[in-house]
Amino acid sequence: MYTEIVLQTDKKINAARREFMTLYVAGMIQSRSVHSKDVASFMDSGVKIDSDIRRIERFYEGYIIDYKLFAMLLCLCIPQGRVNLCMDRTEWKFGDTWHNILAITVQFGSTSIPIWVEILDKSRGASNFEERKAALQMVFQLLGKKRIRAFFADREFIGPEWMDFLLLNHIHFFIRLRNNQYFEYHGKKRQICKMLNGKSQRLFDDIGIYDTRLSLGIFKAENGKDMVAILTNTTAKRSRKMYRKRWSIEVFFQSLKQRGFNLEQTHIKEHQRLRQLIIMASLAFVLCLAIGVYLHCKVKKIPLKKHGYKAVSFARRGLDFIRETFKLNRSAKRIFNQLLDSIFEQWTIYHAQLKKIVG
Repeated sequence: MYTEIVLQTDKKINAARREFMTLYVAGMIQSRSVHSKDVASFMDSGVKIDSDIRRIERFYEGYIIDYKLFAMLLCLCIPQGRVNLCMDRTEWKFGDTWHNILAITVQFGSTSIPIWVEILDKSRGASNFEERKAALQMVFQLLGKKRIRAFFADREFIGPEWMDFLLLNHIHFFIRLRNNQYFEYHGKKRQICKMLNGKSQRLFDDIGIYDTRLSLGIFKAENGKDMVAILTNTTAKRSRKMYRKRWSIEVFFQSLKQRGFNLEQTHIKEHQRLRQLIIMASLAFVLCLAIGVYLHCKVKKIPLKKHGYKAVSFARRGLDFIRETFKLNRSAKRIFNQLLDSIFEQWTIYHAQLKKIVG
């Protein structure tokens, strides 16, 4: 068992807030939306829609989520044992406003479970070393370094400082490089874009790059045209198969947008409120994912299509099941709401117990 969690939080969620969050998450799932009016239409609160819209507005105006507490809850949903981490940054446009989002997720099959999200203090542009370092250090506190099997990131997450940080913390990584990147091999300076020369792959161990010695795998992409170069501190032979796991974070982003909760419909522009919205949508996503996995394992397996992929994702299976059950059975809806409220209540008890355990 891994017990390196040292993160503490003293903020509790009172009964009224738990009740609202229960109705809000259930409304988000039913509406498949984060738009306040859509969600309010499905909140089983016994008041007018306009009143629930105002409750939602007050939640984002006057309540500051304890992100560490929410992250601890999401961490309870990740697979046992060692896990793969994915880091990515995405720019989303909400109305006329751009938001720069940095996320770290844990791979869960073909998708990911989010455990830390930051809204960067700039509308566009790459993250810097300090921003990445702070986010990953928070994950170290949440999970413990020993639980991290491997770390995946795209071409933005490079540089000598970043490599030193990962190596110092003994993190196995697989990071894509730009094709114009130079490296040293057998005493000669070489450029990635010139290395295939008609071959489908080249493997290089013990290369010189970013003031250290690493390994590099260079491959033709699946489309047969593009080139993919993966830098790792393991072996070049492992790079291609392992790096494919990075796509799971893209699937998570898609699940928050068009495939799930249409996050881009929101009119929220202020960074902190948007971060809260992403956390709440992530919680709804993880609940759907958990129910979808349960249905697949215990009730009926999701069929495969001719191309070998599942007909629907675990999260979509869970979301559809919850919505259909609510539509047909109000008793089931009440049970689900009671379950959610119980989760929030146990959550506050858990963080108090955790504080005692870790001292």
